[in-house]
Amino acid sequence: MTSFTRKIQAPVTYVAAVDAPKSAIAEAKLSGGYLCDGTADQTEINAAITAVAAAGGAIVHLSSGTFTLTGPIIVEDAITLEGEGWQSAGSGTRVVLANGANCNAVEPKVGTTNAYIRITAMHIDGNRTNQTATSYGIADTATALFGADLKIRDCLINHCRDCCVRIANSPTLRHFELYDSTLEYVDAGGYCLYLSVSDDKGHKLFVSKVDFETTTGDAVYIDGFESATGDRGYSVFADNVVKQGGCAFIDCKALSCTGNSMYGPVLFTGSDKLQFTGNSITQSDCILDTCDDVTITGNHIVGKLEANNTDASGNNRWTITGNVLGSYVDLDTVLDGVMTGNTVFNYVQPRHCQRLTISNNHLGHSASATYAVYMNADDSDYLTIAFNDRVQTDGGLSALTLGTTGTHNTVIDACVGVFDIRGTIHFGTTENVATPAVGNSNTVTINLGAENHHTLDCATSATGAVTANLTVPPGPCAGSIVVKLGSVDITWTPSAGTARWHGTEPTWDTVGDDGKWITVSWRWDTTNLFLSATDTTA
Repeated sequence: MTSFTRKIQAPVTYVAAVDAPKSAIAEAKLSGGYLCDGTADQTEINAAITAVAAAGGAIVHLSSGTFTLTGPIIVEDAITLEGEGWQSAGSGTRVVLANGANCNAVEPKVGTTNAYIRITAMHIDGNRTNQTATSYGIADTATALFGADLKIRDCLINHCRDCCVRIANSPTLRHFELYDSTLEYVDAGGYCLYLSVSDDKGHKLFVSKVDFETTTGDAVYIDGFESATGDRGYSVFADNVVKQGGCAFIDCKALSCTGNSMYGPVLFTGSDKLQFTGNSITQSDCILDTCDDVTITGNHIVGKLEANNTDASGNNRWTITGNVLGSYVDLDTVLDGVMTGNTVFNYVQPRHCQRLTISNNHLGHSASATYAVYMNADDSDYLTIAFNDRVQTDGGLSALTLGTTGTHNTVIDACVGVFDIRGTIHFGTTENVATPAVGNSNTVTINLGAENHHTLDCATSATGAVTANLTVPPGPCAGSIVVKLGSVDITWTPSAGTARWHGTEPTWDTVGDDGKWITVSWRWDTTNLFLSATDTTA
């Protein structure tokens, strides 16, 4: 016995534009549909929607041609508002606000749940130059709210006075989808897409394959999609093109932002469990503020990458890998982080960081300063800076700058190439001339090994003292450390055994010796660390 499965088609109610093809007008007449006259066409469209909704919902099909609105189209539960496309010039479905309409083109009905609404395959034209009051393309109001499963597909929405899509009052917005559409040309202060869900209750956002462009306003503002609890899964912002305008994601938990071309700036605030992967920011910066569990991988960012800490709770558990970063990297209060395998054409500045590893990166420097990694008196503890090299091979620039206030417990491990610790570690340079607070110190931990040749630059402007903790390996080895003398004293402390000087240990902060270069040769025999100093200034 053979069985067949037949797809049940939803019933369709046809609405024909005044300039629709004759076949579409005939279809509407024969099916008991609706004919528009080119003035206040929302009257016929809304009549069709009301009739369909009363029957349990289905498709209201708008013919090709132009529908002129003097008031909004009102959608409600289980309604699909469907056009005939927009991408071919002179064909497709165009919905346009009349001069002085001063209303939204599409909005939900007051007093219903407005769930499972679809808006697809049409051009919505806001006619912005002929509106004198607030008007949006698709929007909710203070009393008319969208519910779950709103989907906007294959639409061009443009020339809106304020926003193309604006949903700011709907606390039950779930499973919102915007796909394969173009949103463009809004006035200053407006957005192509503005979503704000009260109480951060939105989830399962899906925005993909959308072109955004605005000449004066911002492109995207999304607030309150908390997708991190239960089985809700990640929200998705993927494969979009933001041709101009900024993007802001506020309290968007569990967001996958992937494969986008974005103009910038791009801002994430309170966006925990963020995956920012494979994006290109073509003109500006990427700024993250108080975000936890962040992965930033494989992006190309023309501007800076910046971590802020506005609410003082820190940026916890970050991974930054495989990115090309055109400006500097400013990491404020990154706690438990890894930055590896990146190319940075400017410097890296960790501030107030804890347990951060910066390794295997290609680093540059700032145009106005001489450092590739800069730590300026900001209480960063337990950092590891290892195996980095320099993008520019002008060996006169320094590798690392440590400030002179706060406590810096920093591991410097086996850097190689032009940018290694031969490139210099600065203790208190002219970038920071402050005196250490009582009880604070600058501490550097140097991992000794046969191939390690480190340089300590104790700048003339520095004050206080430096503790050099020398971590010895398990087996015998030897090497050297070059010291540029300044006005700070250095205490040499091995992690095991006893430090023994051949001859007299130099006085590192002797007045008049500033700028001299002293080579400290060392040899470890697993019991004693033998040190000797030679003036190698010439």
